[in-house]
Amino acid sequence: MFKYIMFIILLATSSVQCFADRCTKEALTYNGNVVNIPEKCTQLAIGDYTGRGVDGIGDKEAIAIADALIENKTLQVLDLSMNTLGVKAVERIAKVLKKNETLLVLNLSHNEINEPDANGVNFIVEMLKKNSTLQSLDLSNGYLDSNDVHALIEALNEN
Repeated sequence: MFKYIMFIILLATSSVQCFADRCTKEALTYNGNVVNIPEKCTQLAIGDYTGRGVDGIGDKEAIAIADALIENKTLQVLDLSMNTLGVKAVERIAKVLKKNETLLVLNLSHNEINEPDANGVNFIVEMLKKNSTLQSLDLSNGYLDSNDVHALIEALNEN
């Protein structure tokens, strides 16, 4: 059961971070718009950790990764912090995680979770009501306001 919202600080020395059993962006294989995450991967971190604006991913890539989670049963940590993810990516990730029983940690910090015309937090809130596996969620620096935080807390109380 999701116990708390935790803020995670990752110290990265390269644009794509790799942990023990972690995979790099380069380890992903593509078949058209379909991404395959190798089964050996338990952790995946992709972001523009250098701040150069060239190493991160956007909505299209994040949506493909989310779709890969439908079949993937080994990935436990997904760190998509420091990217240019918007509401479309957040919506798809949240939709997939409503049914995912493997992912324990999700880091979406430093992304544009909320946009002027759409509130991506609403998708996260709905996911939290259904997902009982996720243990850590980082949405820091995602343009959240106090109403968003209140909604997240309410969702956690319902789960």
